This record gives sequence, structure tokens and C-alpha cells, in this order.
Amino acid sequence: MIMEETHSWMNTEILEAILKASSERTSDKLTVLSTKVTKGVEEGKNNCSAIYRLHVDVEDSNKVTTKSFIVKKVFDFAIGWYRDKENSAFRFVLPQIEQFVETQLSPRLFLSLDSLLVMEDLAEKGFRNVEGSLLNFDHCALAVEALAKFHAGSIMIHKSDPRLIEETVGWEVFKDNPNLDVSIFMKSMFSKFQKEISTWPESDKYAGYFSTLVDEVDGYLENLTNRGCRVLNHGDFWLNNMMFRYSQGVCEVKMVDFQMCRFTSPSYDLQYFVASSADLDVRLHRLDELYGLYLDTMNRYLPGVLTEEQLGRCLHEDAMAYWYGMTSALCVVLSDPELMYRSDGQDFNSDVFDRFGLMMKSSGYRELIPRVLDDLARRGLLSTGRG
Repeated sequence: MIMEETHSWMNTEILEAILKASSERTSDKLTVLSTKVTKGVEEGKNNCSAIYRLHVDVEDSNKVTTKSFIVKKVFDFAIGWYRDKENSAFRFVLPQIEQFVETQLSPRLFLSLDSLLVMEDLAEKGFRNVEGSLLNFDHCALAVEALAKFHAGSIMIHKSDPRLIEETVGWEVFKDNPNLDVSIFMKSMFSKFQKEISTWPESDKYAGYFSTLVDEVDGYLENLTNRGCRVLNHGDFWLNNMMFRYSQGVCEVKMVDFQMCRFTSPSYDLQYFVASSADLDVRLHRLDELYGLYLDTMNRYLPGVLTEEQLGRCLHEDAMAYWYGMTSALCVVLSDPELMYRSDGQDFNSDVFDRFGLMMKSSGYRELIPRVLDDLARRGLLSTGRG
């Protein structure tokens, strides 16, 4: 067998465990001919882990095939909370949720170690990320339906095992973690955004709103996990963390990356998703339809669990999550290539903040945001001042 030795995590024992767990090794007749490791995502798009694609050439009954797996190797700064969150989410939470809703929402997990996850390669089944554009209603509908199933399943688990949902997987990762001080990051994003739109003649009237929004960040984060109807949120639900399959149009979605899960209102995921990932038509014309689909799906599995009035109140309380998604993840989605933020495990620092400030100058972002702000103001969700 030819094996690439440049990655310390790759050895014969791990390979055998992967093949056994994935049911690829069903007999002694299966022979591993070679392995190859390539990058799973473009360099610079890794926030908490390095993603690799493991290719394994196997021979069975004189037939040679290539199997592919995704390997997620966590960066050192995130090992502790990665182990507690994503590892536990894949091993203990997702199997129960998927059984409850009778839907596979995520890739199959084959191996989990302290700093390593090995899972199925969804690309082999035709799934892919949406690159360089926002999601139309058909994509958003699939995403929100999957999200509702995830939320509903977490409520079901919470009834019998609240500690698993609240403490093992849903604890707030940003508290007491100097490497991931989201308070500083959010305040910086709002300040950068306020400074940028103050130079836009059609939007400068909203700058004052975001100037004073900075003062509300700490209070919002402090109470994030203590409000109203609570579910296990994905926590980072935007288009980069979902993959779609197509057959005469988009037909299926899978959720990936569960290291940011938190136990809070379902509206956090919804607000962040719409702000970061929905196209203009969805934002201006089809939000009620989208939220209705979410409610219908939730109540199909748990009748009466959430009313339209309750969801509306939650969405209002979680407006901060919308502003956060709009000033951070949306910048990445719409960034001009030369302004794109590249991560690979960097801590939040002034250089990162400045890069997001530059991405706010991207042509796609500059074109979209004024129309979004005007629509929010029209609906009474944004004012030209605070006070």
C-alpha cells in the first residue's frame, strides 16, 4: 500500500478504523492500494479547523475503486470547545434528531478523536456549496426546513436529556474565551459599518443607529441563552455551512459545521441566516412565506410548540443577530476577490477587523445594503436615530 506520510494524523490504524466504520471494509479481500490527501476547501476559508479530502484507492475482487472522505482537523486554539461541541453533536445529538425527523440532515460521521473528525464526502453524492451568490427562495426554503427539523429534534432531546443540549453541546462558546471574543468583534463590525455607510449619501441617515448599537452588544450577549423559547441553534447557519444537491433544480440540503451550537431562541439562527445568505427578493418579498414554512415544519413535528406571534416576538428580540450576520458573514459572501478575508485559524485582531471594513466597500455589498436598509426602515425595524 502506498500511503502519504505528510500528515501526522494519517496512519494505518486510523485508515482501518475509517474503512470499517464506513462499511467499505467488509471482508479480507479488500486491499488498500494507496491514499492521497488534498485540501478540502480553498486555503484561507478555515476558521476553526483545516479541512482535507482523503482519497483511498481500494481493490475488491479485482475491481479498483476510489473512496473519498472529509477529514476535519481542528486548530489548537479550538480543541477544547470543539471536542465538547461538534464531536458531541455528531455522536449524540444528530443521530437522535435525524431519527426523530426521519431525515439525514448532516454528513455521516465515521471517526471522531479529540481533534479529528472523519465523515462522508458529500461531494460524492452530488452536494456542493453555493459560491459567489446569495440564496434564492428555493434554496432558502430547503435550508429553513432543515433548520426547523434540527430545532424541533433538539426540543425532543431536551425533554429527556437537558444536560446534553444545554451544557455538553449548547453552552456559549464565546464566554470566557479570549481567542473568540465575539463582543469585541461585533462592536468592531458595527463601528466599521457605521463609518462606511456614513459615506453613502442614500444611507448615511442610518449611521447613528449603528453607532449606538455598539452599546447594546454586551447586554444582548449576556442574556443570549436566557430568553423565552429555546432550542439548540446551529450557531453559524449561513450558506458556507450548507451544501445543496441538484436534480432539475435544487432538491436537497445538508448542514455542516456544528462547532458553534448554542442553546437559545430559534430566531438567532433565522435572523443570522437571512442576513448573511438570502437574496434581495427573499428579503424584500418572501420573508413571511419563509418564516411560515419554518413554523409549519416545527409544528408538524411538535404541534403547538411555537406560534406566529411568539416567533415574531423572538425575531424582534434577536435583531442583533441580523445586524451581526449582515456586517460579518454577508461581507464574506459578497466580497470582491481582492478584498476577501482569509482566515486559517487567526484570532480576532485589528488586522481582521480592518479586512472586514475593506470588504464592506465591495461592489456587491455596496449595491445590496442600501436597499436592505431602506426596506427595514419601511417596516419599522430600523430608524434614522436612536433615542
